[in-house]
Amino acid sequence: MKQTKIRHNFEYHQFILWISLPKELREPKTQAELSKHFRVGQDTLSEWKKKTGFWEEVASQRKNWSKEKTSEVVYALYKKAVDIGGAPEVKLWFQIMEGWSERLISFTEKENPLANLTDQELDDLIKKQKARFSKTD
Repeated sequence: MKQTKIRHNFEYHQFILWISLPKELREPKTQAELSKHFRVGQDTLSEWKKKTGFWEEVASQRKNWSKEKTSEVVYALYKKAVDIGGAPEVKLWFQIMEGWSERLISFTEKENPLANLTDQELDDLIKKQKARFSKTD
């Protein structure tokens, strides 16, 4: 899409701020009402959404808006984890606060009990296991 200079620069940036908010916090409540407030057509707002970099700016504003709310969200998560003790809340707490993540455990040679065996010891172990299984047949 061809990028053109924005005629209503102030309104464009106000639109970015408006759309970055959760719907229940937006004033005016609808895009149609906002276009009347700005005295621009609804098509203009729709075109602004297609502009290169628009959604990146919205994401940046959303992040700025949410920064000071993070402590309250973490506290709400903490209260729910303590009050209810549900696995999802506890898991999320550990992921956020303790850096915990689910991952596969991989053995290194250091952790592998067979890593330090000699070839002869491995051959003996394999023979013992084969003998054990052949006795059950």
